[in-house]
Amino acid sequence: MDKDKIIVIEPVIKSTESRDLIKESATILLESNDLKLQSVRTEGYFVILRLSDTSQSVNAINILKKLSGVTFIFVGNSVELDYNTIVDTVISTYSNVLLNGETYYLLVRSTALTCEDGESTVKKFDMEFHIHSELSAKSGRFKRSENDREADVIIYILLGNNRCYISKLAFKGKDLIPLDFLKDNVLCPIFDSISLISFLSVLKSGYNPVPFFFYLEKRSMKRMLKVFETLISDSSITSIDIYILSLEEYISKLVQHSDGGDDNREKIIEKSKRYLWLIFLKTIIKNLDETILHFSKVSLPLTPYAHPPWFIKELITIFERSKKITLTPLLFNYSNHEFEIQISRLAKLGMVPELGVDNLKQIEDELYNEDLEILIKEIAIDHLHPLSSKYLKKYTLRVGEDYLFDIFDSI
Repeated sequence: MDKDKIIVIEPVIKSTESRDLIKESATILLESNDLKLQSVRTEGYFVILRLSDTSQSVNAINILKKLSGVTFIFVGNSVELDYNTIVDTVISTYSNVLLNGETYYLLVRSTALTCEDGESTVKKFDMEFHIHSELSAKSGRFKRSENDREADVIIYILLGNNRCYISKLAFKGKDLIPLDFLKDNVLCPIFDSISLISFLSVLKSGYNPVPFFFYLEKRSMKRMLKVFETLISDSSITSIDIYILSLEEYISKLVQHSDGGDDNREKIIEKSKRYLWLIFLKTIIKNLDETILHFSKVSLPLTPYAHPPWFIKELITIFERSKKITLTPLLFNYSNHEFEIQISRLAKLGMVPELGVDNLKQIEDELYNEDLEILIKEIAIDHLHPLSSKYLKKYTLRVGEDYLFDIFDSI
């Protein structure tokens, strides 16, 4: 039966566009990992793959788990579309496993896009009833679960047009919107933990995020890139174009040209570790507004857990005057607890807070200081020149192929 081994993917969004995107992404992901495909086809909203070397099927499943927009994925066997054959195959496949006392969840799907006269629905119902009855008759120890999240084993049966596909190993997928499903690029500034979380939010939203890294020190840039590669290695991205820009010269000029006389300049220098992060962000937003990169959408990494309302409003206002469309995923997608979890996760990966800020609470306490609000608003950024190709560098990062070292050498 090994020659009949297949891989089935069920997309979250039941549309031909989503199915075809999953099919394309799965093909690229497997081939980039040196797994050759004998065939790739679709049936209804499902994607059905067959490897040239079927012994690599489990390995392929582990790779395909990176896909977003997938409800279920399984490796199994193709059998005749016959009641007795299907039931016998299920019993022989799962009897020994279920005798160990594990709970099972039975899922029967059909590739039919329509159910004329209810025929497909009746077949599915009859199949579920028949298999439950047979499993119950085999042993009273077989425990049925009504929830796939609580079940130890998922038995997935897909009724096709001419064949039936029965799982041997089935897994829940990442039920997010598929990567690039919306077919639109979003420019994402990345310069600290918060902006990395913002990038991931855009990635999960179905857009194609374009990373734009800003840094003051090479050491922090290298750390960001390492963490960035670790994060996207969990996705289906195999290669991605990134932009990198040093703002060291910009920040120096910013301090020199600050309004308010010598006293304020002294304050900026004296307390830079406290609020240079804000100056940094404001400079980035200014540069993105006038960037030579022609992207119509820009993601602003703003969150109420780290930025005061006046600051959020001010930066959004900057973009209201431009022709760009702003996305602010962190303003809506996270609770305070969820946000802290994400920050802690990045800290464990080595992403320490940027620019001397020790923790989010310190940022919050400092931001609501009235003197700071006045000072930040007085910082002049109009003197900054628009970005040019002289300062901006573009690289292609191939995930997991040691390309980071080449990028490090050229920064």
